[in-house]
Amino acid sequence: MGYFVDGVCVSTKEQAEAMLYSKVAPVITENGVKQLDYINGQYVFESQVLTSVFPECSQAANFIQGAQFGLYIGLFFAAAYGFIAMKRAM
Repeated sequence: MGYFVDGVCVSTKEQAEAMLYSKVAPVITENGVKQLDYINGQYVFESQVLTSVFPECSQAANFIQGAQFGLYIGLFFAAAYGFIAMKRAM
């Protein structure tokens, strides 16, 4: 079981949060620089702890779906080759 973020299934919630929050750029304002901080394993913005909810995914299920798709493509090309071979034999 993993977490789905930006089209990738990652193993832990910490990895998912790192992928998400690492894309947030600091902002320069007239009061100074505003940015996310990583303190004691939590992301903090202006003294507020950020929490995230990610959809769950399964890396094994993704692998199985990819293998099935590859099998279908392989069967298609095998059938096409068979039809071409039969046509040449006639």
